[in-house]
Amino acid sequence: MNYETKPRVFICYAKEDVVRAEQIYGVLKEIGVEPWLDKKILHTGDFWEYEIKKAVANADAFIVCLRPEFDKIGFKQKEIRWAMDALELRPPGQAFIIPFIIEPCEIPDWCKPIHAGADLSKPSPVEELVAAIQKHCINIPQTAELWKNYTDQGYAFDKNGFPTTDFELKVAERIFPGAHVLDIGTGPGRFVDIAFEQGAEKVIAIDPRYECLKMIHLRFPQVQKREREGNFVFIQGEWPDMAQKLQHYKFDLIFAQSSLHYLDRDRRHNAFSRIRWCLKQGGVLALAVKSIDNAWITVGDAEKIGTDRWFCKDGITRTFFTIQGLTEELRGAGFNVKPNDYFARTVEGYEWPGQLTVWHEVITTV
Repeated sequence: MNYETKPRVFICYAKEDVVRAEQIYGVLKEIGVEPWLDKKILHTGDFWEYEIKKAVANADAFIVCLRPEFDKIGFKQKEIRWAMDALELRPPGQAFIIPFIIEPCEIPDWCKPIHAGADLSKPSPVEELVAAIQKHCINIPQTAELWKNYTDQGYAFDKNGFPTTDFELKVAERIFPGAHVLDIGTGPGRFVDIAFEQGAEKVIAIDPRYECLKMIHLRFPQVQKREREGNFVFIQGEWPDMAQKLQHYKFDLIFAQSSLHYLDRDRRHNAFSRIRWCLKQGGVLALAVKSIDNAWITVGDAEKIGTDRWFCKDGITRTFFTIQGLTEELRGAGFNVKPNDYFARTVEGYEWPGQLTVWHEVITTV
């Protein structure tokens, strides 16, 4: 959340409930919130679907006004999907979707994990909605506490209110005006925005999830102008499979955070070699991978299935590295790795509540 502005709350409603939605809008304005209601915000000539997507992505809370057969209302299901996408980008434990019952109804499956009120047999009282908004959006000390672990473990906050690691800030210092940057495993695109803020001329981002491109557009509208100019390119796919598309590019910096530890040793060797090929002489690789000290292993939540591969309880196979092993792999690919190139980061609750996630982070050159 960006605490320098009023909390932003999106109101999702069925057309039958427009009067009730406008009442909610008025109540939220009175308690110091910036509500978003299409009837109040959209104007003639607006690209309305884009504006709604952007409002959902930028909201601090999403109120959904439930009524019978809400799940059968066509466009509202798009809004719900965008809200679920936005929820995935929030830190663990941070509320986002707030159900508000207009008429007693069956709670949709997607909403069942979210507490919808003490009595589902009658409409939700507006006082209950106000209390939820005050707890999750307005009561800054309580909301800020959700970020406390991130701050304690070396996170700062970017201009959009998203947690940014010290590692990312160190890497940002290596980006100069006019630089060409490759972001492998871009996710929601935070580093794309950091690169442009630092004056990068061209940024190419790779991620297997098309949803990430959509989220980058919604969170960072300035990226769209860069894309039209040809200075931002998004490639849907995985590294090193997509390296062939970039064979004619040379980059000043390549950033790969929490993406390459999913590869087995043979594919990693190929990945590091292709990264080396794509870097200019003297170019920088900034890499973050999971450490062998990760709680997946130390508390027995992963089963070893190879020399350095582990099958974790979330159903995903990962590589967990020692510094020595990672150094050998990088040097084998032609990187000039030194001991003081390494950093370490530990975060509690990143993947599972109470669990420690440990990274090895390295900034090195060729």
